[in-house]
Amino acid sequence: EPVAVAGGARGRGRRSSPGWIACALALTFAVAARAQTLPPSPTFPAAPALPPSGAPAPNPLPPQYAQFGAEYRAQAPSLAGVPASTPGSPTPAAPNPSGWQPPTLTPEEGPPEPIPAPDPMPPTWPDYEDARPGFFSWLLQEPFWGATGPQPGCCDGPYWGDGEEPWVFQVLPTGLIYRSYLAGRREARMAFFTGKQNVMGNVWEATLGGRVAILRYGTTNPIFPEGWEIDVEGASFSRLDPIVGPQDLIANDYRFGLPVTYGRGKWQYKFAVWHLSSHLGDEYMVRQQTFDRINYVRNAFVVGAAWTPVLNIRAYAEVGWAFHTNGGAKPWETQFGIEYRPGYATGLKGAPFAAVDAHLLEDRNFNGNFVAQTGWAWRGVAGQIFRLGVEYVTGTTTQYSFEGNYEQQVGFAVWYDF
Repeated sequence: EPVAVAGGARGRGRRSSPGWIACALALTFAVAARAQTLPPSPTFPAAPALPPSGAPAPNPLPPQYAQFGAEYRAQAPSLAGVPASTPGSPTPAAPNPSGWQPPTLTPEEGPPEPIPAPDPMPPTWPDYEDARPGFFSWLLQEPFWGATGPQPGCCDGPYWGDGEEPWVFQVLPTGLIYRSYLAGRREARMAFFTGKQNVMGNVWEATLGGRVAILRYGTTNPIFPEGWEIDVEGASFSRLDPIVGPQDLIANDYRFGLPVTYGRGKWQYKFAVWHLSSHLGDEYMVRQQTFDRINYVRNAFVVGAAWTPVLNIRAYAEVGWAFHTNGGAKPWETQFGIEYRPGYATGLKGAPFAAVDAHLLEDRNFNGNFVAQTGWAWRGVAGQIFRLGVEYVTGTTTQYSFEGNYEQQVGFAVWYDF
């Protein structure tokens, strides 16, 4: 029976209703039954055990980043205790006097999550994709980097490749540190000129030769390598008469040498020793029996420097001193010029080029010849250049068998530089 409560409060002090009790019990049994149908709770592996106090952590750098170990430890204080690595050698294991080993996960637990390696390119280096192309490249809407992609070691700051690529010894490396001058008339390359001049009329001039690297201690970049390099060069410079003979040989000069070059960033330097001699053609001597042959010879040392402020432009200058001369040659000479050429692999489309060069000699009272070229060029992934264009030459002769002649000639030419 309900019990009356003072104050007339309703529902207070009543006994629990049997219906509510039954509902609570039914809900409890339903939850218990549902719990039996759920999958078992997953088990997680225990947290890795910490090394004993004072034991250094293992080296997190993979072996392929061993060469950058010193740089990474300088940038990341957390790696300060890791021993140094020799470039190119596997990363040494950290000292472990306590014998502690990191925990090994079972196959069911899966491999541990890899530790990301530090970025080998410091954040202070320029963004190559933001580099500006030359005017003609922009006009032609050419990709600045051509088919080769960004060239390591280029194109901002006092040194383009500071620390980016290790220097290694290379036998017969690809590319050249100090390339031949585009408008130089006595550079070792493959070339052919056909045109007309004021002294001999129609002439052909062929250059057969080349220049290659033999040994380099430096980077492997084929277009803009850095380091020390030993090259060899050699070429013959022939002049032929396309009308008489036909194609009688008029004269032939020979040059061969041994350049030692050094390049770092935007500057390249050259020290070379070479021999140059002139020879009159036998057919010409038969026709001109009264002509006095000149045995012009120069054995000289040359020191040169080139500056490449941007990919497409190079300015250069060099001075030579001959320790042996003959045929009227005197010791001193100088050469300088500037050139605009593709600074990247151009692909099929190619790109324009232009170059000027001046060569002055003491035996000509420091007069000489001036050369201007322009046309279209294609550059390969190894830095080699093939060109088609026109050439204008004025001043003293470039064939030393005719020392004393002042010539002007203009015509069409093709050039190939290795």
